[in-house]
Amino acid sequence: MNSAILKARFRELDWLFLFLSSWVLPFVIDYLYPLTYFWSLAFWFVPTLILLPRFLEYTDPKGRRRSALFVTTVGIVVLGILLDCVFGHAILRFDETPTASYVWWVKIPSLGVKVPIEEFLFYTMAPITILLVYAWADEYWLALYSARKERDAIQPSDRAVEISPLTIALAVVTLAVGVLVFRRNPEATLWLPPYFTFLVAFALIPPVVLFRRMRRHVNWPAFGVTAMYVFMTSLIWEATLALPRGWWWYRPDAMLGLSVAAWTPQKDRPFPLEAILVWLACPFICILLYEYVKFRKYRARAKATWVHPSLRPSESVELT
Repeated sequence: MNSAILKARFRELDWLFLFLSSWVLPFVIDYLYPLTYFWSLAFWFVPTLILLPRFLEYTDPKGRRRSALFVTTVGIVVLGILLDCVFGHAILRFDETPTASYVWWVKIPSLGVKVPIEEFLFYTMAPITILLVYAWADEYWLALYSARKERDAIQPSDRAVEISPLTIALAVVTLAVGVLVFRRNPEATLWLPPYFTFLVAFALIPPVVLFRRMRRHVNWPAFGVTAMYVFMTSLIWEATLALPRGWWWYRPDAMLGLSVAAWTPQKDRPFPLEAILVWLACPFICILLYEYVKFRKYRARAKATWVHPSLRPSESVELT
């Protein structure tokens, strides 16, 4: 068996290596030296370390896909920082005892912000990783299902967004149901549930608005792989490590009042339903925004998509 065939077969299983390394490596580190919030970010950094060089290799340097990845990442990172700076103090609590293991605190007294730097690192790393897992699955692992032909057929007159009365009604009804549930929370002190309201405004409405036009441009098997990665990583990282070890916890008075008992380490630190909704919403908002930005760029620049030679049918390696 020649080296080209071995390399091709190894590449067929590299997805398994990626997921095992991103899920197992942090536990190996934890066995040797107990993880802190900072070092636990390896869960989100390892896939970027593996996939970013490969994505850059398989896409053209001045191409639309790289540009879309950058633009989408910046937008979602800004959204995460907004969550921390504007809503963070109303949603989360951190360990402020002298023994806390955070690297450094970010303090903005005028906004009431006192957040460990690890939070900002997380909101930088996570969207990059989510987008890279999807982009690489679309470009390589599941390239057979890529919507590349759909992108190449985009015309300047094609619409990217469609807002319907049903979309607006869905958002209003969802928020209203959240408010009704929140009013039954005995610890609630506000009229609106802060975290749920943020999710409806920034994690539900944009995907719903984009879905109708962008759905045919999404590689849905690649989306499934990405959603699996996000869910498993979040389950291990947040439910298994973060809350039990007190890296952060949620304010009961800012949540709907619905929690998962199995993942609640103590009664005053519940694991709220909103945390699971975030796991489900993140792949949708990241991937639909990424495809939306690509759509805009393909509509603006009419040229064929550059494909790496190893992925071109005429130059593919035949496995035996």
